[in-house]
Amino acid sequence: MINLTVTILGSGTAVPWRDRCSPGVVLAVETPEEKYLALIDPSAGSSHRMAACGYPFEGLTHVLFSHYHPDHTGDLVPILFALKNPRFGRVGLKSPLRLLGPPGLIRLHQSLLEVYGTWIDLEGRVRVQEVVPSQGHGFFAIGPLEATCYPVMHSEESVAYRFELRSGKALAYSGDTDRCVGIIQAARNADILILECSYPEGEKHAGHLVPSEAGKIAMAANARRVILTHLYPECWGKDLVKMCREHFSGEVSIAEDGLTIHL
Repeated sequence: MINLTVTILGSGTAVPWRDRCSPGVVLAVETPEEKYLALIDPSAGSSHRMAACGYPFEGLTHVLFSHYHPDHTGDLVPILFALKNPRFGRVGLKSPLRLLGPPGLIRLHQSLLEVYGTWIDLEGRVRVQEVVPSQGHGFFAIGPLEATCYPVMHSEESVAYRFELRSGKALAYSGDTDRCVGIIQAARNADILILECSYPEGEKHAGHLVPSEAGKIAMAANARRVILTHLYPECWGKDLVKMCREHFSGEVSIAEDGLTIHL
């Protein structure tokens, strides 16, 4: 039996909003023998929000990145610094912390080491892996959870992730994206699609989605349930669900910080 629990740590953006923190999603994978804990897009403060949601920091096994904008990477240094604390020493654990993301992650990690030095150097207890969809390196595993990344239209390196259980159930996470083939591929027949919807209808910004586009993506992908996230304050008071449902007949909901789903 494999259990997958998904928690949205932050449903907002880089713009401060009282009720919505910057992006972040936790995947907790549990089998009778093992547990894995992955943090996707560690925005500033996401590790503290993870702990507030009941996930033990010492259980963190993977950190994934969809791209390298500051609102999706801001907690990387604090995470590495925290793991230097004796209470979180990873010596003796079966594997080091794994950092995974599109091209640029090795350079990002090395640049941070040059700035912070030994304060964040885990001395071999971290593994950095770049995933490149076009070169066949976009496949990896989080224990029994199979993951694939797809290029999406936002920054040069941006990817969406698809996670599949052996049961056939699938979860897709868009990161930041505009309407493109990659996000439809990632979301194909997904049971849950966590999809960015940064702005309300009529306020389109390049590299991001509005509700009608989110609905069209979900329809094209034949997803079953869509959760709209990465909301700018401009979305306050706007009926995002209604516009999305005009193009998609499945379940649509708005993400909230702390929302937990069992797949």
